[in-house]
Amino acid sequence: MCIKPFNKQLLIILITAALIISTASIEAVVNIKSKDFYEVYLKINRTAEFKEFINYMLMIYIAEISLPVVISVYIFFTIQKYGINNIAKLVFGGMIFTKLGNIIVKLQFNSFFYYAFIILYTVFFISIIKKYRQDKDGIKGYVKVTQL
Repeated sequence: MCIKPFNKQLLIILITAALIISTASIEAVVNIKSKDFYEVYLKINRTAEFKEFINYMLMIYIAEISLPVVISVYIFFTIQKYGINNIAKLVFGGMIFTKLGNIIVKLQFNSFFYYAFIILYTVFFISIIKKYRQDKDGIKGYVKVTQL
């Protein structure tokens, strides 16, 4: 079975986005269930209630998953007809690179999710900007990004 090049690229992008969303979901549940995290939140916001803490955590969760959702939905609907053009690669690559930099700056070395997000966003970034070379019969191989 031969996978078409854009379908293979789409599959890699969608699986990586799904893994990012799943990891963010698990992180949100772990943080909401954590008594220590809630106590830190109460130290910062002394008059806060548990409902406000839940709302705060849900806002963080939505912010975490919005980038992979938007990119994967856009690519899902446009890749078959248009492919991923260079402008979309530049914009999405810049957004993912900025998000990756934001994650790295957090310096949460004791968290498993910190390392998981770094790995997943790196794979997501590479899968978005990678250029595929096509032939009449299908894919021949990958083209390095430097060979534009």
